[in-house]
Amino acid sequence: MGIVTTDNWSDLLFLTGMLYRAAGGVQPDLNAAKLRGSPTEASLCDHNCLDPETYCCPAAITLNKGVMPGSLVPIDLLSDGIMNTVAGIRLANRIFAEQHLQGYTQRFAVPSQVYKILYSHLINGAVEVNLFGGNPEMIKGLASLIDNLKQRGVIVNLTTTGRRFMRDQKFAESMIGSMPDLIALSVDDVPSLQVLEELCTLPMSALHARWKRIEWSKGQQQKPYEAIYTARWMAENGLSGQVLFNLVIHKQNMDFVLEMAEVLSTHLPQVIINPYPEQNAFMYESEPFDADYLARLEQLIERVITLHLELIKNPTTNFRLAPRLHYWLMLKAACIRWEEQPEKAQKALSGHGLWYCYKKLGAGRYVQFGKSGGDATKFMHPGGHLGCFWNSQTITNNQKQVWAQSPQSISQDILSMNQRSQQAQSPCWGCGFPRLTFDMISTETGMNPELVETYLALRKAHIGF
Repeated sequence: MGIVTTDNWSDLLFLTGMLYRAAGGVQPDLNAAKLRGSPTEASLCDHNCLDPETYCCPAAITLNKGVMPGSLVPIDLLSDGIMNTVAGIRLANRIFAEQHLQGYTQRFAVPSQVYKILYSHLINGAVEVNLFGGNPEMIKGLASLIDNLKQRGVIVNLTTTGRRFMRDQKFAESMIGSMPDLIALSVDDVPSLQVLEELCTLPMSALHARWKRIEWSKGQQQKPYEAIYTARWMAENGLSGQVLFNLVIHKQNMDFVLEMAEVLSTHLPQVIINPYPEQNAFMYESEPFDADYLARLEQLIERVITLHLELIKNPTTNFRLAPRLHYWLMLKAACIRWEEQPEKAQKALSGHGLWYCYKKLGAGRYVQFGKSGGDATKFMHPGGHLGCFWNSQTITNNQKQVWAQSPQSISQDILSMNQRSQQAQSPCWGCGFPRLTFDMISTETGMNPELVETYLALRKAHIGF
């Protein structure tokens, strides 16, 4: 396109999200718990997000009956496990940079100037921790955990619901001095722009009152109220942490997703939106083919790519999305590559055969740990197993917990996910979660090889290499 010159590659990569502020990430499941009378582990949550039209969360209350709240791992042990994993990621990044980055840049036609930027980023870049789980607000000592991690030099995100900020004033006040660098909330199930406008402008007491009228079992309906309440509470208290709204794109909201970003930015200028297509492949599920849905989704993908290109032309524009140009180019590549196989294209956009964290080195650099995928009775505490929150049957290390592993051992686990996946009876079908597909390196190394040629043509056209 003639918009890129070789003296601004770094600015361009960070501007478009192809490189992120961190060079690796840890996503610990803080809510892994023991299940009464069972050798398997469960998730502790105070929501019941089970909506067959949008999302069924594996941490939902009714799917985890018998969970034992008192069995959560102690905060000091959890903190040690997180820091061990941070060190393991840094070591794995160094090994990848020194032994495999050159091969990656050759396979994906990355110019030498960009190679140098990637190498430096892998060696010197920060590591981010995304505190995650059923509802992390439920754990004791959350504020102290955040403080401890920030003092130890990591970027701290908190992906949560916001419910306790709404219900528990003492908790909210205790968090004022211990906010994460970013808090991620959810606005998936706002039914219309009119309702969103109301949630952003109602008096806080009225917002709380409306929330209380929602049936307890409708967790997905409750979360937008909690999220917007928390974002408004942060703004009213002058808190500087960034707010990100995760927004799963589904049939009910896809026609006004980008307009939601405009409404939210009007009322909550500190908010950015992280939209992505609903995912089901990790649960071994798929939706019936819907040609209209696919066409509308592809149009939305093209609109998001266009917004990224406008950002490149004018970096000062009011860009309200989480920048991830490489991610949206991968989705577009799936639409183009399988144009003659629309059923396959639709499945790919929900994760089927789109991207894998475990097949190629460099892909799985946003590392998760949490519940065991097997018999957990031999461990004193639940959780701590390197693997996947969404699918514990493919890459989970059921034999070790991160607080008992060295950074070297964790690094080896990260680099050997492919070998571990080969032992799985039913490997994960793939996924398209933006946090896991992460940066340019992760996305490109993990994407389906059938997409690479089309993706590289799109990247060349829009980025310049």
